[in-house]
Amino acid sequence: MVEKESKWYPDIVREVDMTRDRKKFSRNPVDSCLPIIEGRMVQSHHFGAKIYISGTGRTAVWVPVAKGRFMIVPQFWIKETSINKKVAERSKMARAGFCDIAGQTNERSMMAALIPPRTVCGNKVPTITFPNDPSLNRLLLWIGIVNSFPFDWMLRRVLTTTVNYFLLLSLPLPHLDLNEFNSRHIIKAVEVLNNMISGRQEFNGWKNAELRVNIDIAVLTAYGLRYEDLVVMLDDFPLLDRGQPSIRNEKVSTITCDYLLLVAAKHFGKNIDEDLQARVDEAKSVGAVPYIPSEMATVEMNNAGKRNMTTGQTNGPRGIKRIVYKEIVEGDRLKFEAMSNHDASAGGGARDLRFRPYDQFRLAFERMLPHNNHGILEGQFNWIEGDRHISREAYYHPPTNSRPNEGRISNIDKYLPGNMLPDAREGIAILLIIQRDDDTVWISFTTENSLKNDSRWNPQVSQTILGCLCARRRQNVSAAGYVDFETGGSFCNGQ
Repeated sequence: MVEKESKWYPDIVREVDMTRDRKKFSRNPVDSCLPIIEGRMVQSHHFGAKIYISGTGRTAVWVPVAKGRFMIVPQFWIKETSINKKVAERSKMARAGFCDIAGQTNERSMMAALIPPRTVCGNKVPTITFPNDPSLNRLLLWIGIVNSFPFDWMLRRVLTTTVNYFLLLSLPLPHLDLNEFNSRHIIKAVEVLNNMISGRQEFNGWKNAELRVNIDIAVLTAYGLRYEDLVVMLDDFPLLDRGQPSIRNEKVSTITCDYLLLVAAKHFGKNIDEDLQARVDEAKSVGAVPYIPSEMATVEMNNAGKRNMTTGQTNGPRGIKRIVYKEIVEGDRLKFEAMSNHDASAGGGARDLRFRPYDQFRLAFERMLPHNNHGILEGQFNWIEGDRHISREAYYHPPTNSRPNEGRISNIDKYLPGNMLPDAREGIAILLIIQRDDDTVWISFTTENSLKNDSRWNPQVSQTILGCLCARRRQNVSAAGYVDFETGGSFCNGQ
């Protein structure tokens, strides 16, 4: 057990109870509401690993989110005034959190991540701070240690179904001071992982693997363990890499173990097994990537929208470079019908679709509309109407003095096909502006129901747009964003 005077002495808190406090929860965000973080939203180094789509209880639908496409889309929200003062203060700070539902035969047992401020965690995500050293570095070091294979292997020796307080405190941490070389190495690696996964730095799958493997070796060394111990430990994780392509003549991939053992052999000065090197090279050539949880593999490496993990480039759904999307509300429908001048709330006489913030959307539109005429981006919009190919001028205007942060597509009643809008009875309608590999830009419409229920949608597209539709934003602001499969960038105007 950790001494109370130790800088490692933890304060472990279950912030809200998903059953006892349920009457305080809201399905929709209102002012001063905090998102409630559930266990399925936390994976190793990955906060926001899943977003809520629909349903309740065991029938609730959650979908995984690719690393680097950070968004918080919870099932429930809670007002700050509905939580006690201690939790309210705690919710203002960064802390570590972990999913306490686990099993000794799971793919991985310990899953911890950095929990950002302005969130509150359900009882299946206990959070940890260190009162005797409230520094961010201690949180990052703890997260690095507990997500490592050595710590996970120890946990599996005593775990049944829950990572509880007493079990966690019974497991020794390596004797590391924050200023030691191994500690600084782990802290920096966890910091970069967090930045990549949250979208602050470009995510790259092999860079992710390199950071994870270096953390594992640093923790192994800090425990005073050897290469031979690592070989034994990895035998206890047979479910790794189920979502990765296997090499020739093998039924399952072993890329995580192979890559970790290869790097560890070099670190410990072992003779490099040429067969092990060949296995890693072949696995890499067929698209396998280490340290990708199996349930995340479809969104990280979907064959129609597969990320090139070596370069970080995203090829996207076949033939698509980027998509700008925007929720179409009733006021927009009037604009398409050239009737907005009868409705002041729709913008009066203006028949524009507005996108804010301007600087964010300009990144996408300047690639779609390549001609810059005194700040107005110009190009062509295309669509199919019956058996005819229609092409019209397209203009993306910069902000005006009265609307200093908004760009706009002008005269949508003339230059966009309002007759293709889905009927309002079909649910939320969404405009898609799609740039193909040949740089032509095409207009399409879909609905929220289609994105949820039509399996033909590429998961990267449907999950990104659905996540943005569910994100928190100011009242009367419609969802809008873009996803760029060429650069790997994305944006949603909600949180």
